[in-house]
Amino acid sequence: MSTVSQLSALPALRKETKTYDVVVAGGGMSGVGAAITAARHGAKVALIQDRPVLGGNGSKEIRVWLQGASGGGNAIYFRETGLMEEILLENQFRNPEGNAELWDTVLLEKVLMQPGLDLYLNTSVLEVQTEGGKPGAAIKNLTALTLHSERLTTFEAAYFIDCTGDGTVGFLAGAPYMTGREAKSDFNESMAPAERKTCTLGGSILFLAKDVGHAVKFVPPAFAHKFTKKDFRSGRNPIHEFDHVKGGFWWVEWGGELDTIHDNESIKFELMKIAYGIFDYLKNDPECRDKYKNFTLEWVGTIPGKRESRRFIGDHIMTEQDIVERRDFSDAIAFGGWNLDDHAPKGFFDDHAPASMHTQIPGLYNIPLRSLYSNTIPNLLFAGRNVSCTHIALTSVRVMLTCAQMGEAVGAAAAYCKQKGLSPREVANGPAIAEVRERLLQDDHYIVGARSDNPKDLARRTGTIVRASSQLKQASMEFGDTRVPMDTDRMVLFPANAGVLAHVEVLLTATSDTVAGWQLHRGDANGGTIPAGTLAEGTVAISAGGTQWVRIPVAAKSESDGWLMLELKQNPALAWHESGDRLVGLKSYFAGKQHDSRHSNVHSRFYVNRRRQLCVRLPENAKSYAPINTVNGLARPFKEPNLWISQRSDFKQPEWLEVAWDKAESVREIQFLFDSDLDRHLTNTWVTTPYAIEPDLIKDYDVEVKQNGSWKKVAEGRDNHHRRCRHVLPEAVKADAVRIVIQATNGTPRAQVYAMQVYS
Repeated sequence: MSTVSQLSALPALRKETKTYDVVVAGGGMSGVGAAITAARHGAKVALIQDRPVLGGNGSKEIRVWLQGASGGGNAIYFRETGLMEEILLENQFRNPEGNAELWDTVLLEKVLMQPGLDLYLNTSVLEVQTEGGKPGAAIKNLTALTLHSERLTTFEAAYFIDCTGDGTVGFLAGAPYMTGREAKSDFNESMAPAERKTCTLGGSILFLAKDVGHAVKFVPPAFAHKFTKKDFRSGRNPIHEFDHVKGGFWWVEWGGELDTIHDNESIKFELMKIAYGIFDYLKNDPECRDKYKNFTLEWVGTIPGKRESRRFIGDHIMTEQDIVERRDFSDAIAFGGWNLDDHAPKGFFDDHAPASMHTQIPGLYNIPLRSLYSNTIPNLLFAGRNVSCTHIALTSVRVMLTCAQMGEAVGAAAAYCKQKGLSPREVANGPAIAEVRERLLQDDHYIVGARSDNPKDLARRTGTIVRASSQLKQASMEFGDTRVPMDTDRMVLFPANAGVLAHVEVLLTATSDTVAGWQLHRGDANGGTIPAGTLAEGTVAISAGGTQWVRIPVAAKSESDGWLMLELKQNPALAWHESGDRLVGLKSYFAGKQHDSRHSNVHSRFYVNRRRQLCVRLPENAKSYAPINTVNGLARPFKEPNLWISQRSDFKQPEWLEVAWDKAESVREIQFLFDSDLDRHLTNTWVTTPYAIEPDLIKDYDVEVKQNGSWKKVAEGRDNHHRRCRHVLPEAVKADAVRIVIQATNGTPRAQVYAMQVYS
């Protein structure tokens, strides 16, 4: 008798059947993304989660901080937008201290308040029925137990999305999958082992401590490991990291040599032994007990945060090459950018550094829909760490914000499949993929290099006139009192038009007469923001003296618009001035040493200085920040800034942005995508943010339509803290033009808008 049959025989269980369009199993970040997106796209959705909270590894009971593309290497302007941006900006607004309890309420509210979405917590999938009872056939339903409510529910649906991490639904349905580490010969991956290995990435348990202001003793439990300083090898320095976050050591990792599914409880207890042992060391070892005498243990995780188990097989298996070469796909539907981050199999007890290989990739890569559905079960999609990829590819795609991106993508795809009566395979390999991608782009979801081309967007109609109150004409940073010594090579990135760039000026101080070496680099064709080739190089003589603008005669020709990078070589006689101001399209870098031997195949010796800007003055460029950029279909920097920026303003006179037509159009919906500083990494817990609202965001604005020569206010935004702002009018209005009138930002002295979209 099966488990479900035994449970069904218990008279206390209340049995019921519920029917949905889409059933999402797993309430981690990928499941939350899939469920909310599918519901927003018109599907009736059930979200089933076997835990009492949402968020998976990012939940308040596991507390791994969210990472994504913006956390990897030299990635700039790479933050996930769309639903994840919406959630993280809301969390930052309510929870700038990174409190895990408040983060939980943000996630729960998003799900509970979403029309068309029903949430089932503490509900575990036990059985999956397929058509004809055949493994690998279409799924008819799944049965799940809500133990504390004594409910046994059968969920029927047209489409199922497995976001369980371990692949519970797909496994029970007979979907083919992979585990372990593939051999180099399997997919010709340079980072793969010579022979196949069964080991995986391990799991982690985190802990959190706090200073209570007086001495607190700590008596470790008898099961805790006893550690001394010699036990903390390379990459494991609890003292250094504890001073920063008071816990949360990701390298408390173990279980990679075990079965991370069936040995989960054994892995949990070993991780708890390690976690309590580390805190015992901090509290009681002679080396550090005085420093941490006032700390008490506030929280210890009880569930391992898993990194790897089953990986399903789709129509495409993502590989190392797909990521490193950043291959394009006609069915690209999500993106990633985290480094290839492989971990030592023995985890904490391995002789290698915790991350045994950490390979920087040169930019963002796309993820195809064909890797997000089963190659045998026609109505099964998946998102998260169980997607179709090799172990090496998983070391990048596994991070939670990338998983959530995949969740949003399959949520939209499943809703579309239901509406059109198609399979995911038919969508991925046919013309329908263009419409699914367009729907996602309208949600502010990002696909690398994809340009929105919605025929219903009146702002993109041929003949539309776009104008603004003012425009920033130069991508320059001209004021800066801070002097940064040229003790290493330094570099500044900036946008440039196709054609010849005659010169670039930099603000320097020279302590003696000197000759400075320079190089001008170009970015790559995929929008990467690290050097991909050198266009020109030379030297320039500089006389001793105070602050001076030095002209670098680059005289270089670019074949197309894109990023250029000016590098100045190390020179002890020079200091490059730095500004506290920032501007989209200008970024500063410094050359640094490789961290350690675990880094391999590093694509750039430069690291980004995210919060400061080297002073540079460029020739006037009327295109970089022009109003027309807001209707070009790109809503973030990609090869160029792609936004409108006004001149510096005190907003005593409002700044405005307008689209107009030669004849009146019927307007019902207006959407804006504002600048939320996509270069700053947002996370959910552990870190206190410098501010609750991104300063670059538009704060107060009115939306107006022009009728018979007069402007009429139809909507407004006040105290805004979001990037995406959508206004649906009570009824359609005829208008010759639409504009946004901006009264204030949240701090930045310029109005900055990526997109203005108008729909009838």
